[in-house]
Amino acid sequence: MSLEKISVSSGKGFKYNSTVLHETTKQKIEAQVVSVPDGKSGGVHHFDLVITKYIKNPSQSWDDAEVSKIRFSSDDTKSLQKLLNFLKVQKDIAQYNTANLEITDKSLSTEERKFVQNVLTYFDTPEKKALLVQAKSEDVNNLYAAVKHAKNVKALKELDTLLQDEARELKLQAWIQDNTWVFGVEYINFFDTSKIGIHSDSDFIVESLDEYADLIELKKSEFKLFNYDASHKNYYPTSELSQAIGQSIEYLKVMEDHRHILKDQDNIKVLKPRIKIVIGRSSLMNDKEKETLRLLNDSLHNIEVMTYDEIRARANKLNEHYTQLEA
Repeated sequence: MSLEKISVSSGKGFKYNSTVLHETTKQKIEAQVVSVPDGKSGGVHHFDLVITKYIKNPSQSWDDAEVSKIRFSSDDTKSLQKLLNFLKVQKDIAQYNTANLEITDKSLSTEERKFVQNVLTYFDTPEKKALLVQAKSEDVNNLYAAVKHAKNVKALKELDTLLQDEARELKLQAWIQDNTWVFGVEYINFFDTSKIGIHSDSDFIVESLDEYADLIELKKSEFKLFNYDASHKNYYPTSELSQAIGQSIEYLKVMEDHRHILKDQDNIKVLKPRIKIVIGRSSLMNDKEKETLRLLNDSLHNIEVMTYDEIRARANKLNEHYTQLEA
């Protein structure tokens, strides 16, 4: 808006700055800022923003028009601020519609801004968009957590289906790789196992919270973990489980032998790596077998054997925890 379209007048200490926002032969909308004087100090007491709407017949003059007014005072900063925020939001929404959205909270990180912009595509009304455009960092984090939780709940249902699927092995492996959250917040990154000479599709390197590399090895869920020795009345590892443990010991050695190369060439830090072997179904084990598995894990060094049912139980417990936090 140019200055020549703003008229300035005064009287009895009041100053009036006014401009016409909209005008036709039937309607005119005028904005006026009134500077109200302070009788004691001689300065300005406060400002008023007055929006005046005139309605008339085309043949009438504006002096004969029907007049209605809305007043915003700087004494009432809340209502004025709401108006300013509303106008700012409309601008941001317009920018979004032209693919040039500017998120209003400058404290948001690049990833948070990208997340808001992606989510905006699923909000199809100005009201919903306005809420997101005004999003604060805390709001984005809460929204991200809610979306993440919903995704995890869906993933858990997918796992239940896969565990009932006879041709599930490759699908289970893909599910684990896509949902490492089931291990908690323990792992934050993935690496290609071929970097350390492991070429199995069922194994992958993960970066733990302390930035060192560990390994997850996935075996078939139908493998039995223990056989029963009737003569000694105890359980012992099956050939499949023994082979998986022996393979893991070899992998630990390979990772340690290549640790300097991995650090220099791939920025993978290796120091006393740990391996999780996911194998079998604990739902098919009796109490004595479960006890044997616990004792076996206690005796192993940097190797943990866990079943697919334990993966499912961990995932369910995490989802229950987040559900309680939201309640």
